[in-house]
Amino acid sequence: AAVGAGEEGRAVMRDGMVTRVVWHGPLRYRVRFDPARWEQARRAVAEEMMQDYLKDMPPGLQDPAFLRGQAVRPDDDAIDRAYRRRFGPPDSSMVHDDGE
Repeated sequence: AAVGAGEEGRAVMRDGMVTRVVWHGPLRYRVRFDPARWEQARRAVAEEMMQDYLKDMPPGLQDPAFLRGQAVRPDDDAIDRAYRRRFGPPDSSMVHDDGE
C-alpha cells in the first residue's frame, strides 16, 4: 500500500493496526503496532507527562484533578518508544520507492 499524504511519521489507523512510516537511515519502514498496546503506551506516557507537570507546578497548584482536565497529548515518537520498552519491537516492513 502506498504511503498516504501526511502519513509519514504520524500514527494512523490502517487495516486495523496503528501504523507509522519512519526513516531508519536511508530506508523507510512501515511499522505496525497493536492498537490496544499502543493505547496502553499512550496512557503510560500521558501519566509520565502528568507527573512531570505536577513536579513543576508551584505549591498549592499541584491539583491532579485540575491537570487531568487539561489536554495532555503525548507525541507519536514518545508513544513509539514506550511501546517498544513495554512490548518489544513492532512488526515492520520496508517501504520501497514505489510506495509498496
